Amino acid sequence: SLKEKTSQVEKYKREQDTMKQQVDETNATNKVQVRKLEHQLVAVGKELKEKGSLLTEALKERDFAIQQSQESSYSLTIKTEELQKQLDSFNRSLQEKILETNIKTVECAKWEKKIREGLRISSQSCWRPRGAAFISSK
Repeated sequence: SLKEKTSQVEKYKREQDTMKQQVDETNATNKVQVRKLEHQLVAVGKELKEKGSLLTEALKERDFAIQQSQESSYSLTIKTEELQKQLDSFNRSLQEKILETNIKTVECAKWEKKIREGLRISSQSCWRPRGAAFISSK
C-alpha cells in the first residue's frame, strides 16, 4: 500500500510537472502575445495622436476660413451700403437736375412764346401795304 501511494504521489508529481510545464508554456505564449498587443496599441495610439493633430489643424483652418468669409461678407455689406447711399445721393441729385431742367424748359418755352409774339407784333407794325404812304403822328 505504501508502494501504491508512493507510485500515486509520483504520478501526481509527473502530472503536476506536466501541468506546470503547460502553464509555463502558455504564460510564455501569452507574454509574447501581450508584447505584440502592447506594440500594436502603441502604434494605434501614435496614429490616433497624428490623426488628432491633423484633425485639429483642419478644424483651425476651417474656423479661420469661416472667420475670413464672415469678415469679407461684413466688408461687402458695408461697401454695398456705402454704394447704395452714393447711388441714392446721385439719384436725388439727378432728380433735382431733371426738375431744374424741366422748370428752365418751361420758362424757356414761355420766353420763346413771348419773343415770337413780340416779333409778330413788331413785324406787323412794321409791315405796310403796297403803295401806302408813311403817316406821321405830327
